[in-house]
Amino acid sequence: MDRCRPQLPTDHAFLVQFRTQSPGLPVAWEGRVEHVDLGQVTPFLALEERLAFVRHVLAGVRRPSGSPETRSMTGFESASGAVATTEL
Repeated sequence: MDRCRPQLPTDHAFLVQFRTQSPGLPVAWEGRVEHVDLGQVTPFLALEERLAFVRHVLAGVRRPSGSPETRSMTGFESASGAVATTEL
């Protein structure tokens, strides 16, 4: 690993997966987003829902650098009304 490049904190890392779409259909931004450290996952039907989940998780994990504390969430309600719960 290049020592000149700073490491990115995993408590701010997300995996975003988009659904496969058939050619010729209008673009649909559906998929799922997962917080890498906590393993929290929620589906989304629109980009706004994905962003809302990311903001919600980041608000719960903000802590001083190096702190061992993590916060758990019991659920997240997306704009479509879907509730995704997670186990830590």
